[in-house]
Order: sequence, then C-alpha cells, then structure tokens
Amino acid sequence: MRKIILALLILTIAVGCSRKTSFPSLSKRLYAKNGGANDRSIFKLSKGKYEARRKFYRAHAGSFLKGEIDTLFIMEAYYMEEGLFHGTIWTKSDTGSYRYSRNKLEAKKETFFTDYQLKLVGKWDTVQIRKEDNATTPVFDGAISANAFRCYISAGIWVFDQLYFVYLDGPR
Repeated sequence: MRKIILALLILTIAVGCSRKTSFPSLSKRLYAKNGGANDRSIFKLSKGKYEARRKFYRAHAGSFLKGEIDTLFIMEAYYMEEGLFHGTIWTKSDTGSYRYSRNKLEAKKETFFTDYQLKLVGKWDTVQIRKEDNATTPVFDGAISANAFRCYISAGIWVFDQLYFVYLDGPR
C-alpha cells in the first residue's frame, strides 16, 4: 500500500511539474498579470483581450493552440474609436490572427501586423522595437493600446515578457 501511495505521489508531482502548459492557462496568467478582475480602467482592455484570446482558442482557428505549448508569442492592438481588438498568436508550429469586437470574433487568414513587426517580436529584439517605436510614424492610428507578449520556459519556470508600443514601422 505504501508503494502505491508513493508511486501516485511521484506521478502527481511529475505531471504537476510539467514544463509545458496549455494555452488557456497561459492566457489566464497573462490576464491576471495585467490586472485581471482588479482592472479598474475605464475600457477594461485586459478583460477584452482575454475574452478575445479565449474565443479564438475555442474557435477552430485556434486549433493549433490545443496541444501543449513551450513558447508563445502574442501581439495585440486595440482601437478605441471602433472598440476593436486585433490579435496574432503564434507558436513554433503555427500562427493565427483575429479581430474581436462587441463579443464577436472573426478569425483572419492575414495578420493585421506587418512581417517586420512579427519578426522583431519573434526575435524579441527590444532594442530595435524601442528604436522603431520612438522614430517612426504611427502604424496603429487611433490605437490606445498595442502590446506583445513572449511566454517561454526558463529553468523550469514560465517567464512572461511584455512590451507596450504604439509605433513600429520600418522595412517591410
């Protein structure tokens, strides 16, 4: 009996300490990191972005996120005038994009963001991103919030990096 309990305990610890995790878990952690239920802003952007990601995951377009993930990138922009979210989510294996407004999700084949923007975020080139952010004209005209996330495992622990920006133009 002792051996059975010990084996179950070891199995539980091994499964619980898995380095990979699911997209809903990562998205929920990003939501919590950005204020979650305690977000007191007028627009509740954190909740809107979380809902958009949740609906994208549930849609067929997010099927590539249904497996275990070890690295994840997300770019999001919000347009205040239209109440519209744009998002692109990618892993090592695939990419998906969406538009989300008034609780309606539209999966997109093309991304709202440029290849150059995706490349900078994919390389997590923060120096170049900041340089572009300060030196170029607005790409996200009217956007009040543009951000990128990089989620990855380091020393067995999930790390969440985040950047906010408004401008990211440059070579296409």
